[in-house]
Amino acid sequence: MTGIALLLPVTLSVMAIVLLTPSLPQILREFSGVAGHDYWVPMLLTVPAPCIALLSLVAGMLGGVMLAARRIRRGGDDGAMPVPAHG
Repeated sequence: MTGIALLLPVTLSVMAIVLLTPSLPQILREFSGVAGHDYWVPMLLTVPAPCIALLSLVAGMLGGVMLAARRIRRGGDDGAMPVPAHG
């Protein structure tokens, strides 16, 4: 289960591009009245990747906090690798 949880986020940025690319001509037509639409609309394809990169850091930190909280509630041994003490 952990392997799947680690591999799924990697596919998110690719899936976003795959889903948005077929609708790109229609989006270009829709925003044809907006100045610079030839530049801004294709940028839409690149937005999901940096968002995933930035938000995955937050998700990783939250996951680490949740794992530490679970370890404390269970008395220390949940079968996970030991976390080295700081200091």
